[in-house]
Amino acid sequence: MKSARMLDSSLYELYKHLRGRPVSRSRNSPLWCENEYIYNQSTFNVLHNEIFDFAKWILPTPEEKHLRLLVVKRFRSAVSLLWPGAKLVCTGSTATDSYLPDGDIDLVIYGAPQDADIGDLLEDLNRHLINLQLVSRSKVLSHAKCPIIDVIEKPFGFNMDIAVNNVNGILNVSRHLSEMKRYPVLLPLLMVLKVFLKEHRMNEPYSGGISSNTLFQLVLMIVQSNPSEKCMGKLINNFFQTYGNTFNFFTTGISTRNGGRLFSRVDTDHMSWMQSVNICIEDPQNPGNFLGENSYDTLGFRRICYKSRQNLYDSNSQNSLLSRILSDCTYFLDRRKELQKHYDSLNRQVKDGFSLEKPREHSRKPEPQRYKNK
Repeated sequence: MKSARMLDSSLYELYKHLRGRPVSRSRNSPLWCENEYIYNQSTFNVLHNEIFDFAKWILPTPEEKHLRLLVVKRFRSAVSLLWPGAKLVCTGSTATDSYLPDGDIDLVIYGAPQDADIGDLLEDLNRHLINLQLVSRSKVLSHAKCPIIDVIEKPFGFNMDIAVNNVNGILNVSRHLSEMKRYPVLLPLLMVLKVFLKEHRMNEPYSGGISSNTLFQLVLMIVQSNPSEKCMGKLINNFFQTYGNTFNFFTTGISTRNGGRLFSRVDTDHMSWMQSVNICIEDPQNPGNFLGENSYDTLGFRRICYKSRQNLYDSNSQNSLLSRILSDCTYFLDRRKELQKHYDSLNRQVKDGFSLEKPREHSRKPEPQRYKNK
């Protein structure tokens, strides 16, 4: 059952009069459309309604949230066996409920031994998770800018990134939640643009793409530039117009601190002299540090933004406005069906008397003494 409680109801009411009768599901009807759209007024207003509907459709269901919570609890218990004084917390989109159905789970462990090398800690943790049979695949990326363990957990198959003692990731969560509360348009726009980058294979920083945090700052800058604007159709058009046409990635950086501003990369000595120009965004949690260093495919990003804005104005298209930017998104359905099966299976076990919270008396418990600090 879909819940839209994270979305501000005022966004729905804004152009409610441009909603027609409920749609009959057909080949030409996008998965997220609940009502026909009336195109006798501003195109941007109609696009606003469709962005809202898309966000309502793509945001996590209660069942998806429940499964992720179970995974986090299991990994939290596992970490406490290895490092009794450590704490495991969610970061990124999992902490803000802004993940896609196939999105990663980002975790940070703080309070792990401080006198040990991060790479050694990750190796110890990786062996520990393998011994507990919590992962089907894992890889320690100790030389990344932010060292992590990249794992696929079992049995649900969630991709997970686990970092150790990375406080900055934890601090980002409260700021993201605060900004989404201040600007209700931010979350729906973010969900659309996450899928937009994913479909263009621009969502992986290791290949020059844009991370979720960097995307958040890019969208926030557009919203901050016109904080009174409530029409998400106009805002997403501004996003494509700015980053696809007018913004100079070579000389200009972005800061979203204190209401947002642009700054000269020359003055801050953050010019990119490489053949590929990266994005430069001031880290809101750590002024003087800059995000986007790995997002070097700015030419590709500019190209897809420019093309998408053109598609919005294609009067010959028979697709809905948002379908001119995104595909039909049917690839999410398989993952959602898979997660629903997992949830239903767990529900049957609960109804049959198996408790998810309290293991049976005779169930074998892990032996903490087997896992010692390095």
